[in-house]
Amino acid sequence: MRIEQLRHVVEIARCGSMRQAALNLYISQPNLSVSIQNLEEEVGYQIFTRSSRGMQLTKAGKAFVDYAAPIVSQFERLTNLKQDIGQLQSNYFSVAILPYRYLTEAAIQLYNRHLATPIHLSLMDGDRSSIIEMVANNEVELGVLGIFSPFYEEMVRQLEEKELRFVRLDQIKVCALIGKAHPQFYSENDYIICEELRGKTFVGFDEMESGPFSPLPDILGLGNEVCPHRIYAKSWSIILDIVRSTDSFSIVATNRKAYTTIPYYDGVRSLELLDCDCYNIMGWITRKNAVLSDLAMEFLSILSSYF
Repeated sequence: MRIEQLRHVVEIARCGSMRQAALNLYISQPNLSVSIQNLEEEVGYQIFTRSSRGMQLTKAGKAFVDYAAPIVSQFERLTNLKQDIGQLQSNYFSVAILPYRYLTEAAIQLYNRHLATPIHLSLMDGDRSSIIEMVANNEVELGVLGIFSPFYEEMVRQLEEKELRFVRLDQIKVCALIGKAHPQFYSENDYIICEELRGKTFVGFDEMESGPFSPLPDILGLGNEVCPHRIYAKSWSIILDIVRSTDSFSIVATNRKAYTTIPYYDGVRSLELLDCDCYNIMGWITRKNAVLSDLAMEFLSILSSYF
């Protein structure tokens, strides 16, 4: 039994005519008739009855077609899969990003450049650990993340163990994110010192609670003795809401060049931590042997212009 024979049966059943089916299948009527006869001999029962009214399915033939039709359909889809994948690869781009507004803006710029050509963009956000896992598991083509400088060498080593490569874009001074309830919100300075955060609640991603960056507050001089109250969240929107509504603070790395043209988040300010030497090293990751798509390369070109 061959897929061509199944296709022949399905087409004859669809149009009810040996002659019309032969025309549709681009084969001669005698060859089609032989194909059906050979198949009936193989399965051991008659699939069609032949009469002046055309080709009629027998009861067994109807059951045969009920099974054969979805097989033929699935085979056609498999046949076209190579073409579909080629088109998908050229028009599809997936990226995992930290929840920074300028990273979303880079994707928007990419979209706007291709209004005349349909493309499929998949954007996912998360903390650094989840971005690394998404790239390592081949869920996305690229990941954009920042690595705090005290952990840089160890993180790069871990990326190499996962067969990932990190391409550095820039290093950005670590900042404190504060809302209107914080006394320094209306300061004319664009910086803050750690002492001005004393006694305030630290708000951060849960990776700073028990993950790879949990020592960061202590490294910055903002440990439990200085900031005894902590709130951890998985979502950037939750962190923003808390900082907006309280005198708490979060640790961020604000790309000031990018935000000269892109609006910053409403109701919060980002002030450089003046008395610390910690930086956030921004870059992108992909699998070591990956060949980047044209859309990925275009996205990276846009992203690089922000640094």
